[in-house]
Amino acid sequence: MKKMIFILLVIILVQVKVSAQCSDAGICSLGGNSHAQKADNIISVLYSYGTSGKGDDLKFNSIKVSTRFRVFEEVDLDLSLPYNFIDGPMGSVNGVGDLLVNLKRNVQTSLSSSIGLSVGMKLATGKTNEKNLPQSYQSGLGTNDILFGVDYSINNFSIGVGYQISSGRSDNGTDRLRRGDDFLVRAGYTKIFENDFLVGAELLIIKRMQESSVLTTGNIISGAEFVDVDGSDQLQVNLLGKILKSVSESLRLEAVVAVPFLKRDVNIDGLKRSFSLSLGAIVSL
Repeated sequence: MKKMIFILLVIILVQVKVSAQCSDAGICSLGGNSHAQKADNIISVLYSYGTSGKGDDLKFNSIKVSTRFRVFEEVDLDLSLPYNFIDGPMGSVNGVGDLLVNLKRNVQTSLSSSIGLSVGMKLATGKTNEKNLPQSYQSGLGTNDILFGVDYSINNFSIGVGYQISSGRSDNGTDRLRRGDDFLVRAGYTKIFENDFLVGAELLIIKRMQESSVLTTGNIISGAEFVDVDGSDQLQVNLLGKILKSVSESLRLEAVVAVPFLKRDVNIDGLKRSFSLSLGAIVSL
């Protein structure tokens, strides 16, 4: 019966057209229900496909390799690095994306509850000026950002906040994008059934704290001024669904989907999606 439910959920996730509106700049990787973690040490491979929708008409393919391992008592280190493929009317770019590094400490407050404290960085390891294409085509965002997060989990529920400080500008020659900071509020529910069959849902509220700014022209040498982009400090509200199924004691399969309640209109950073689906495998070490 559970096998049939899992198959049906995967079919639903594959067929539903959604907009994954989370800030792929990194903040959505913070937090979550710590009681849903199966092992201290894991490695995962996740494939994602998405499109930006009408207007930009960009297509995104990404393969992300992540690992988490215990470095101290109750302290985990997460590392994540994608390889991105971006295609659009103006051309195609592929390359390594930005490296995400995150330290998380769980403090057990009772048998059923805990507090998670996270601090991390998004490092500008990806390309930002490939083929003289705009920032939205690039595999990296071009800034070294700092991330903070606090989460509280009790039984199947979790709630948390996060903040991402974006520093500097991308060296992209077309728009020299400077993004605003991101503030995140998240609330989630996770249910683990027999045979490690997990179903989870999260509500994510993400606010861009300042408007982003770009060059007034594409010519850096001319001394063009920077201007704020109207609407780039948008509010996003998203509902994320996740299912995981254990294939063996050391292997789990994962599918993630997101449905937006508020849509983004501005896509100068290339983070907007009008369709997105992620499928992957997680290996416990």
